[in-house]
Amino acid sequence: DGHPEVSVLGEADVERLAVMEHDRWVAQRVRDGWTLGPKDVTKKTSPYLVGWEPLSEEVKEWDRRAVRGIPMFLARAGYQVTSSAQE
Repeated sequence: DGHPEVSVLGEADVERLAVMEHDRWVAQRVRDGWTLGPKDVTKKTSPYLVGWEPLSEEVKEWDRRAVRGIPMFLARAGYQVTSSAQE
């Protein structure tokens, strides 16, 4: 399609997508009845049901790591990430 393949996401894209992934995760947990509180799977409480900014860098890195793996996961499924940026 004329767009170059991307095998590694840039850090700005990683950060933007990590925030989006965290927001998606929070929405999914809330839909499933989870609430904010100390981590307790039985009670469905998590201290991570907050926005991006209050999270520790360690917790933010969980989402960044998942996002960095997107090109590899898609390649395994026969797809690829491409850039639509103007050169």
